[in-house]
Amino acid sequence: MRALLRLLAAVTVLRFFVPGRRAQTAAFAGWRSPPKRHLTEKVTRMAEGGEKSDPVRLLFDNDRIRVSDFRLAPGDSFRACHDLPTVRWQVDPGVADRGRGPEDDADKKVFFVEAGKEWQLRNIGESVYRQVIFEIKQPAKHTEEQVRDLLARATYSTNVGSQLLFENHLCRVWDFWLPPGGGSFEDVHHHVLDYAFVYVAPGRLLGSFHDGKPGLFDSVNKDGDVTWSYIPDTAPEDVKFAHGGKNGYDDQPMREYLIELK
Repeated sequence: MRALLRLLAAVTVLRFFVPGRRAQTAAFAGWRSPPKRHLTEKVTRMAEGGEKSDPVRLLFDNDRIRVSDFRLAPGDSFRACHDLPTVRWQVDPGVADRGRGPEDDADKKVFFVEAGKEWQLRNIGESVYRQVIFEIKQPAKHTEEQVRDLLARATYSTNVGSQLLFENHLCRVWDFWLPPGGGSFEDVHHHVLDYAFVYVAPGRLLGSFHDGKPGLFDSVNKDGDVTWSYIPDTAPEDVKFAHGGKNGYDDQPMREYLIELK
C-alpha cells in the first residue's frame, strides 16, 4: 500500500512539472491552424444602446491569410484581441479615440498589430470608420535573404503597386491606385511572392502581357472583391508572372489594397 501511494505521488509530481502538449503548443497554435473563432466572433461592443450589428465582415480566408472588411458606425466602439499578426489598413479618412484622445487617421494609413495584442477604438467622427483587415496565418516562408534574392532575380520591376506603404519580416503592403484612364500596358511589374489584393471601390483593370501587349485580362470588380495568388519560387525567371495594367474606367480611379507575404 505504501509503495502504491509513493507511485501515485511521483506521477502527480511529474504531471505538475512536465508541461502537456497543449501548454507546449499554445503559443504557436495561431500559426499552425486557424483559430477556432474568427475575429468577427470576438467583438465586444461598448456603444450605448446595446448590441450593434457586427462591424467585421469576412471577405476571404485560406491557409495563409484572412481578409475582412471593418466598418464602424459613428459613435460606436470596438474591442478585440488579435490571435494573429494583423495589418489594419485605413479606407478613407477617419477620426478615432484609441484611449489617447482624438486621432485623425488618413486614408491608406497602415497599422500593424502583433499577435496577442488588443485593438480598441471609438469612432468619434461623423462618417463610417473603415479599414481592411489582413490577418497573417503562417510564419514567413522565406528569410529576408531569400526575399532579397527573389526580388533581385526578377526580370521586371517588383514594384507591384503604386506605393509601398509598409514592410516588415512578414509582408510588404502596397497601395495600387490608378487615376481615371490611367496606367500603362508598358509599365510591367513582376510577382515573386504570394499576394492578395482587395478592391476598396468598384473598379476595372485591363491587363497586358509582359511585353506590353494588351489582352491578358479584363477584370471588373466590385467593392470588397478579393483575389489571391500563390507564387512559386521559380517565378522570377517566369514571365507569365509579370504583367502591366491600365484603369479600364475613364470616369473613376481604380483602388486596390495589395499585400505580399514573405
